[in-house]
Amino acid sequence: MSDELELSKELLDAYERTVSEKILLFEKLIQDLRKEQTKPNLEALHFLVHKISGSAAFYGYQAVSSICQEWDIKLLKKIDRFPNEERLSLEELDLLLLKVKTGFNRNEKK
Repeated sequence: MSDELELSKELLDAYERTVSEKILLFEKLIQDLRKEQTKPNLEALHFLVHKISGSAAFYGYQAVSSICQEWDIKLLKKIDRFPNEERLSLEELDLLLLKVKTGFNRNEKK
């Protein structure tokens, strides 16, 4: 049992070491979308959001997982309807980034 706990702790520590990289990637992808809302830029953000929605929940970051699940659906709709879908507002993108940063930085694990 202690081996399992140790492995779990090691996995959690490894994930937490990558949080700053995830935030930097969010910032870059959102900056790309602020400059130009293209289908490839939307797809890149969707890939990250989708990936983090599952991993964040697994490692206990429920707030991050929830916002990413919401955006997973939202971005899929935008991508499917591109270019006929309304553009994402800069405020929406900023709020996404703020919620992700807050969820990770406050260590909101439940």
